Amino acid sequence: MDVKEVHTSSSFQGTATAKKGRVISMLPMLNMEEKLLLRAGWEHFIEHGKSSEGIDPVIAASWQRSRDWDVDPFLSGNCLILTEAELSEKLEENQEIIDVAVPYMRDMHQALYGIGYMMFLTDADGWVLHAIGDKNIMDDFRETLDFQLGVSWDERVVGTTAVGIALHHHQPVPFIAEEKYCLILKDRACAAAPVKRADGSIAAVLGLATNLHKVVRLDNTIFALLCAAQAAIENKLQLLHAKETLQVIDSRYLKVFESVSDAIVSVDSKGMVKSINSKAADILSVNPGKVINHSAADILGCNPVQLDTGTLFLEPTSARHVPKLCIESFSIPDRGGSSSGSVVVIRKPDILKKHNAESPNKAYYTFDDIIGESQAIREVKEMLSKAAKESCPVMIFGETGTGKELFAHAVHNAGPRAKGPFIAINCGAIPRELIESELFGYEEGAFTGARKSGHKGKFEQANGGTLLLDEIADMPIDTQVSLLRVLGEKRVTKIGSHESVPVDVRIISATNRDPADEVRKGNIREDLFWRLNVISVRLPSLAERKEDIPLLIEDSLRRHSLSRGARYTLHDETMAILQNHNWPGNIRELKNVMERSVVFAEDGLILPKHLPGYLLSACDNSGQEGSLSLEEAERRTIVQALEKSSGNITAAAEVLGIARNTLYNKLRKYNIDCLDAGDPRACSRVSS
Repeated sequence: MDVKEVHTSSSFQGTATAKKGRVISMLPMLNMEEKLLLRAGWEHFIEHGKSSEGIDPVIAASWQRSRDWDVDPFLSGNCLILTEAELSEKLEENQEIIDVAVPYMRDMHQALYGIGYMMFLTDADGWVLHAIGDKNIMDDFRETLDFQLGVSWDERVVGTTAVGIALHHHQPVPFIAEEKYCLILKDRACAAAPVKRADGSIAAVLGLATNLHKVVRLDNTIFALLCAAQAAIENKLQLLHAKETLQVIDSRYLKVFESVSDAIVSVDSKGMVKSINSKAADILSVNPGKVINHSAADILGCNPVQLDTGTLFLEPTSARHVPKLCIESFSIPDRGGSSSGSVVVIRKPDILKKHNAESPNKAYYTFDDIIGESQAIREVKEMLSKAAKESCPVMIFGETGTGKELFAHAVHNAGPRAKGPFIAINCGAIPRELIESELFGYEEGAFTGARKSGHKGKFEQANGGTLLLDEIADMPIDTQVSLLRVLGEKRVTKIGSHESVPVDVRIISATNRDPADEVRKGNIREDLFWRLNVISVRLPSLAERKEDIPLLIEDSLRRHSLSRGARYTLHDETMAILQNHNWPGNIRELKNVMERSVVFAEDGLILPKHLPGYLLSACDNSGQEGSLSLEEAERRTIVQALEKSSGNITAAAEVLGIARNTLYNKLRKYNIDCLDAGDPRACSRVSS
């Protein structure tokens, strides 16, 4: 196809000084004379290594970098392509930006369909992550330039391109062709725009490419479309990060709210209850879900104006029975300094008489309570039973839902410290500013908001017993240093105190990640790892001990039968579905499924229809195509979940009860192509 001369920019002039990374002036198109001059300048540079007059400094500098990196100007194809394993890792690292960018790339493809374009996405190092476009252009780039997923489009490999210049200058680059360093690329025009994070760093590069002999239209309007897509992707990426940050903050707040040792109620400026943790609900004998937005006076038995007056012993003031309480309140000021509400700490007077001593903390489970007869679970029980007889540290790790805390209880109860306290703390649920005060305690007045009587830390509370450090990989590094000192000296110093007290505590640590990997990543100090990892046990996933599923189901049905006053049984087809499922959420997922099923099994017989929909999908498909392997059943389950969530990865992961990263791994494992997430049917197309 004859295209009107070369519709590309004759230089990169003005781009290097563009405001906020935007090209502020569109550049003129090359006429034939300019094209010949640029080609002559390139030939002179290739032969002599020096730029001719009239060559744009940005292009000349890129040519020089290409020469310094020994890029072959006469290369016949791209020689640097990731292996399958490397590409899989690269796609996993960049999955978030791919998920955000692909819908916009698909829209661009629809807008430019049939006029000869290919859209592509690279990471911040120039590796191609995704491409979509007209078939003739895709074929041309693949056959001529080895262009494919995992190919390098870095300046050090293919010389001067729009992608290389965009990465170097952190700015959008309009179409260039003759300006390129490698001869084979000069008939192919490309433009690029870097996609930046909120901090200004480059997350990816969005590119457009075409063959000058096949393109129908090439002008600045199309480049403007590329920049518009880049801006939309950046905005979506920042909104996504902001949403995730808020979700993390909200989740951490809820975990802290439930994990602190105090009973707490928050009250707004109108005297209405806004939140209440489980400890406060127990003391007040109320349903936490039913008291929100109700009057604090009715719940606490006092007038809310009294809440800022300090510690009060109160008698009931309403018809509802309210126990005699000690209430300590802290005002919450707004930006103007006025009170916007209160945080209320509740304690019973008998607790105060015991100098704030906590109720005995016990471990409730033994090895007999752990259901399972598989070889894998017997080996774990045997190892931990031997470890329980000693006082050395134990590290338990395994997937979420495998029962790490349950085994920690059993270790404590089977050892010489069984009559001592069992204290657990979730290191990932407490903000870094508070975790040392929770672990080591604090003296009166140690910091703003500290209790007047001070507070015993978890080490002192666990003295003579066991301390479970759950999610140890989430403990801040500086706190790990303090923990090492306590473990070495067997003495603890409260915050705000100059005196240390001896402690005799057995440590059990737990994490849902591989602790050795966390050491390599720097999340666990190596010296702390060797201190805690005296005896290390990995708990098997439920998929690794499927022979235990009938026993776990039987135990769950027995418990539900007792609590609900009805007898529950499982239909044979239902049992077959449950045994064939891979249980990515492990025992926690199984308990969730059983609890749901008994709600709908009104006559006590649990049929397949009483199971969650995602479990039924594999069964429905197997009825049409014969029996399925476990992997095929899991693959079909994932496809059904993706279709149900319209291709939304986060929603599908929630349906399946697994983490988003776990779902990404399974998508790659089963070659499920869900890049066209806007079309749910695309998720069922599986590449061979």
